[in-house]
Amino acid sequence: YLKRRRAQLSARDDAEHAAAERAEALHTVLLQHSAAGRRQAATDPTLSGRRDRMVLNGTYLVDNDHRDEFTDAVAAARTQFDGLQLELTGPWPPYSFAGVDRGNP
Repeated sequence: YLKRRRAQLSARDDAEHAAAERAEALHTVLLQHSAAGRRQAATDPTLSGRRDRMVLNGTYLVDNDHRDEFTDAVAAARTQFDGLQLELTGPWPPYSFAGVDRGNP
């Protein structure tokens, strides 16, 4: 039993690590098509109404002139990052992008 349980936990850890790497790669791609971006905390599943785990909650500041380019980048990422479900919302007011940068004191 313990050997099987360890294998299950290891497989889950591997899957979570792979998802985190893919989320970071996706974030990097989207940053290339935006003026700025940041990773936000994942939305609580009880608030989103979704059962699957959110691996990236990114906000991206996109100039109006580059909105179509960003939308195209998201569409391309849907194919490039097969297995991740991407949802694009907005535009949101610029103040929704503001926040405290927790990485700097």
